[in-house]
Amino acid sequence: MKVMKLDRINEFNFGFTLVELMLACVLTSVIILGLTNFFVDSLKLQKLQEFKMDINEIRGQVFIYLSHPVASVYTKNQPSFGCAKVLPNANCVGPQRITIRDSQDGIFIDGITPNVGFTSKGTTCTTYPSQDCNLKLVVDFIEHCFGCDPRQVLIRGRFQLANQSNIGKELNLNAFDFNIIQSL
Repeated sequence: MKVMKLDRINEFNFGFTLVELMLACVLTSVIILGLTNFFVDSLKLQKLQEFKMDINEIRGQVFIYLSHPVASVYTKNQPSFGCAKVLPNANCVGPQRITIRDSQDGIFIDGITPNVGFTSKGTTCTTYPSQDCNLKLVVDFIEHCFGCDPRQVLIRGRFQLANQSNIGKELNLNAFDFNIIQSL
């Protein structure tokens, strides 16, 4: 009879043991931790891709303004281009920083003022280098063809990141540099 009582007790004793509950909690925690890491990594990747798109947009605008008939004339009429428009001059030795102008003669890229840059969203800011204004595009030119008629210059653009944040460690800014040959 005692055997029947034990069977009868086991018959009504159903559910999970403490060990089973602890194992389920551990497995759930591992899954949640994995998903959290996945979401954090995907957010970092999304931020990096958005930053690359903003850099490409700035770069594309520079190409548009340098190829635009009116904007390129405004850009080339700056005083810094003066030494390239005359015969070789001692003042034109080495790279000369320039400003890229738009078709309304407004400043798009200020390559001369040291504290002008871009935010991580691609908008112009005047507090470079800072946390909010951490990207700068340095644009300069050098003589490309000394004896050519019309004179030619090589316009170069280099992006600089003020602080090496997580984006800076994962992003090769040299890939966004550009060189454009322009006639004066």
